[in-house]
Amino acid sequence: MASLGRRWRRRISAPPARVKTRDLVLFTRQFSVMTSAGLPLTRTLETLALQAENSTLRQVARDTLRDIEGGNTLAGALGRHPRVFSQLYVNMVHAGESGSRLDGILDRLATFLEKSEEIRRKVKGAMLYPAVVLGVAMAVVTTLLLFVIPTFETVFASLDATLPLPTRVVSKHHHICIC
Repeated sequence: MASLGRRWRRRISAPPARVKTRDLVLFTRQFSVMTSAGLPLTRTLETLALQAENSTLRQVARDTLRDIEGGNTLAGALGRHPRVFSQLYVNMVHAGESGSRLDGILDRLATFLEKSEEIRRKVKGAMLYPAVVLGVAMAVVTTLLLFVIPTFETVFASLDATLPLPTRVVSKHHHICIC
């Protein structure tokens, strides 16, 4: 009965949150160091579960340890967590397991993750300037349409003068939009 309650609670709990890249890099780097130091896989996963600051990674390390103790491969165990480990990550770990080069593969994965995060940050930074310029341009155009052109209309109407053609065109479209 207790295991049924645990299973039911596990089903209604929220799905594991996505893990930040920097947390995954740290996890992978530590995994690589411990593996290259010759620690058994089970001991490495126990240590990672204890040291992980991210609660999702902590739980994933525990689940992976349980799966490996149950006879699953590391790649198979990691593959059960697609919200944390990408298909590339799992395939690289599988290649590392097959070729007995897991420590080197994990090191390369950590480096790859660091570089991809750096590129992602640079792209976000590069997109910030055009977004700000576009936002300011939209604010200026809105201000012109809502405040400046109606003021010109009143001034020209009080002088019994005709608005210039471009202003009349914009003004007519402006009235159509508002009505």
